[in-house]
Amino acid sequence: MNHLTTNSILVTQKEPKGTGHAVLQAEKQINENLPLIVINGDTPLIESETLKKLITKHQTHRATATIVTFNSKHTTNFGRIKRDPKGKITKIIEEINLTNNQTHINEINCGIYCFDTNWIWNSLKGLNLSATNEFFITDLIEIAHSQNKIIESIEPTNEYEISGINNLIYLSNAEKHMRERINYSLMSKGVKIIDPKATYIDLNVKIGQDTIINPNSYIYGNSSIGENCTIGPSTQIYNSKIGDNTNINSSLIKNSTIYNYVEVGPSSHIRDNSIVNDNAKIGTNTEIKNSTIGSGTKSGHFSYLGDSKIGKNVNIGAGTIT
Repeated sequence: MNHLTTNSILVTQKEPKGTGHAVLQAEKQINENLPLIVINGDTPLIESETLKKLITKHQTHRATATIVTFNSKHTTNFGRIKRDPKGKITKIIEEINLTNNQTHINEINCGIYCFDTNWIWNSLKGLNLSATNEFFITDLIEIAHSQNKIIESIEPTNEYEISGINNLIYLSNAEKHMRERINYSLMSKGVKIIDPKATYIDLNVKIGQDTIINPNSYIYGNSSIGENCTIGPSTQIYNSKIGDNTNINSSLIKNSTIYNYVEVGPSSHIRDNSIVNDNAKIGTNTEIKNSTIGSGTKSGHFSYLGDSKIGKNVNIGAGTIT
C-alpha cells in the first residue's frame, strides 16, 4: 500500500470467493467506459509495452475480451487456452480441470486480460459457482464465446513477464529478472556495470554517464550517483547522494551526501546525516556520523568523526576521535 499513488483506489475483497468475485468488487469505483485491464497480483514483471500492445489489439479489433497467452514448455500451474479448428479461443481450462487429452496443450493463460467495460459487470454477476465455491474470471471467456463475442490474444514481449510469485524460489527468480532489467537499462544509458549479475540496484536509483559500478555493490532507495564515478567493489549505498568524479571503495554510505572529487575507503562507514564536501579524502576504516567534512579535508585511517563540523583543508591524523 505504501507504493500506491494518490490517484489509486484500494478495494478489498472481504471474502475469498475467487478471481471473478474479486474484480466485481471494483464495479462501483469504475465509471468511465474505457478498456478494463485485469492483472493477477502475483505477476509483478509485466512490461508497460506489453500492456500497451494488449490495449491496442483490444481496441483495434473491437474485442470483448483480449488475453495475454504464451506457448510455453513450462505449463505447470497455468490454465490452458482452448481454440477451435479455426484458431479462435473458445475457453480457458483451469489446470485442475484438464482432461487427459488436454494436458498436451502448451498455450497457457498468463492471467492478464483486457475487457469491454460495458460487458463485463453483468457477465461477472452471471458466473457459476465452481466446485471450490469460487467465481473464476476465466469462465468469462467461455461466456463471451457462447455470445459470439470477439476474443483476441497477444503474447508478452518476454517470457519472464508472466512469472508468478508463489513461493520464495519464484520470488528469487523474479528479483533476478528485475535486477537485470534495471542494470541493462542503466548500461544502455552509459553506465558501466562490470558484472550485472553481481550488482544490486533499486529501481529509483539514478546514475550518471561513465560511472563504473564494480561487482558486489548494492545501491538502494532514492540514491543518486553523478558522472564519472567509481563505485565498489563491495560497496553499499542507502538513500544517499554522490556527486561527480567520486570514488567509493568497499565502503558503506547511509543517508548522507558526498560531493565531487571525493575519495572514500576502503572499508569506511559514512553514517546518517553526514556531508562530505568537494575534494575531501576519507581514508581506510574511517567512520563518520552526523558530521560535515569541509572541502579538501583529509581524514586518516582508523578515525571516528561524530557529531562534528570539520572545516576546509584540515588534516585529521590516524586514530583521531571526536
